[in-house]
Amino acid sequence: MSEQPSLLDWTPSTKARKRGPETSKAAARKAQAWCTPQCNTLLLYLQVFSAGLTRAELILKTNIKESSCCARLRDMQDGGIIEVRGIRPGPYGMDVQVYHITERGEARAKVLREMKP
Repeated sequence: MSEQPSLLDWTPSTKARKRGPETSKAAARKAQAWCTPQCNTLLLYLQVFSAGLTRAELILKTNIKESSCCARLRDMQDGGIIEVRGIRPGPYGMDVQVYHITERGEARAKVLREMKP
């Protein structure tokens, strides 16, 4: 059995507050369309930078908005695609987390690269 379907079956989730208004729920449904492409973009950057990247570095490199980047990184961590491995000084002198791709993430990135024309 091929491992590819299980790697591509994972999708990030968008969530609205349980008691939020219907407009919040509609926005979460609409956001689902760009969640997977954003995750794929973040994943491919993390694959290239083996030393890992901080959230701020990912935001600068991908041009994904901070709020979206934070949500996608959390989804990817929850899915076992990426993990935090250590900290380093961030742009304001505070220590920040460094994200790295996991073995599962490497396999997913490989499948994504093979799918590109």
